Amino acid sequence: MKISMTDLLYALSFALDSVEHDLLGVTTYHAGRVAFLCAQTGRAFDLSDQQRLDLACAALLHDNALTEYAKSEYSQGVDLLGLHEAGQSFPDLGTHCTLGERNIEHMPFFPRVRGAVLYHHENADGSGPFGLSAAETPLYAQIVHLCGVLDLRFSYGTSEVGKFDRTHAFLEGGRGRLFSDEVVDAFEERVTPGMLEGLDTTHPDDLLHYQLPYVEREYGNDDLTHIADFFARITDYKSRFTHDHSQGVADKSRAMAQFYGLGDDLAAKIYLAGALHDIGKLIISEDVLEKPAALTHDEYTYIQTHAWYTFEILRKVAGLEDVTRWASLHHEKLDGSGYPFGKHAIELSGIDRLMGCVDIYQALTEERPYRGGMLHRQAIEIMRDMAANGKIDGAIVDDIDACFAS
Repeated sequence: MKISMTDLLYALSFALDSVEHDLLGVTTYHAGRVAFLCAQTGRAFDLSDQQRLDLACAALLHDNALTEYAKSEYSQGVDLLGLHEAGQSFPDLGTHCTLGERNIEHMPFFPRVRGAVLYHHENADGSGPFGLSAAETPLYAQIVHLCGVLDLRFSYGTSEVGKFDRTHAFLEGGRGRLFSDEVVDAFEERVTPGMLEGLDTTHPDDLLHYQLPYVEREYGNDDLTHIADFFARITDYKSRFTHDHSQGVADKSRAMAQFYGLGDDLAAKIYLAGALHDIGKLIISEDVLEKPAALTHDEYTYIQTHAWYTFEILRKVAGLEDVTRWASLHHEKLDGSGYPFGKHAIELSGIDRLMGCVDIYQALTEERPYRGGMLHRQAIEIMRDMAANGKIDGAIVDDIDACFAS
């Protein structure tokens, strides 16, 4: 399957930034701005286009484990938002880095960026979480560290005069302590005042597209599986109520594709769609998604927008058109009562219908904090009632019964 990995990571970085904003109050598009600044700084080291592309990928994903890390800290009573607002350091940042590196270790570009996420909080004087000096820290990690710290400190996505001068003063004060001389020099050589001042008006993805080569590559089925697993893990950590849901939908969607004999290539695409179907939930507010009580009508309507956000996040990824459709339409119904587009039976393909049925089956049979998972037979009875009422495809329900009855 031929896709643009950078398009896919741009899309994910927006979703990850939404989580970071929700949990920590960080301005949106943080990862995109960091990636742009890293790619620009990399020019000073005579990095090739491919190397700068790899550096941008690492920068886009440098905080990929934030949700997982934050959930762990909040569960132990640590108020990360309060610490961020007070300008204090987070505890145990090494865990955040380790989880992030683990999450991307099977991504196709990982061998070329090894250590960039793991060591992106190391300080030049060795005072970071792993105690590495600048000489011991990979160059990509150093660049991501500097650009990430600057964007968090100076909020380049907001309009404010004098950012370049304050940035320069901060960098000079951090030489040898926070950042190595060579990375500070590289940033100041390649990042101009106009670039910093303009980051509040220009979308960082547009800047990245302008300065980096556009590449679509063919990815094999194993690569697609690793990419899918990465996205499913990120999405499922958003809520304790659905901590295995995306992975379950991916697994069962592929099982159904194999049941139908659709072939390995199509099964891999369907698996990816299953993993991505709820990525829009990364945009949904934590307070509503994790609300322990019954949702109000307005809150329920708001949560329904996650399917639209899935479409919005994925729609610009070249080569992912079929996957975007299947992932986005998983809440549509045959009678037009579904969302986000209100499509009717004639507008829904067999795979569209399959994705919706598998999503329902997974939701009914998985355990939630407030109830146990239903037995197969109970779930099928509920789904047959839905089919009788014109909501979902009865033939697919029968096939799910045949595939998973054992």
